[in-house]
Amino acid sequence: MISGLEAREKFRHSIKEAFAEVVGKRKGHLEVAAAAIGSSRQSLEQYAAGTVPRADVLLAAFIIWEMVIRIEDPSRNSCHSFGQSTT
Repeated sequence: MISGLEAREKFRHSIKEAFAEVVGKRKGHLEVAAAAIGSSRQSLEQYAAGTVPRADVLLAAFIIWEMVIRIEDPSRNSCHSFGQSTT
C-alpha cells in the first residue's frame, strides 16, 4: 500500500501529465481552453509544467474536459482513478 505522501506525489504528477496533454492538444487555442475552466493561458501552461492548480480549476477540468487522474499502486497491482463518472 502506498503512503499518503507517495499518493500525493503521484496525484501531482498525474495532474501535471493531464494538463500537459491538454496543452499539447490545444496549442494555438490555449486562451479558449483556459477560459472554459476559469483560468488563463499562462496558468494552463504553468499547470502543465507542474504547478498545482486551484481546486476550482481542477474541478472544472474534471467536469468540462472530463479529465481523469490515475494513481497506480504497484504494490497492490491496482489503479485509482479520479474524475467525473459517466455511469
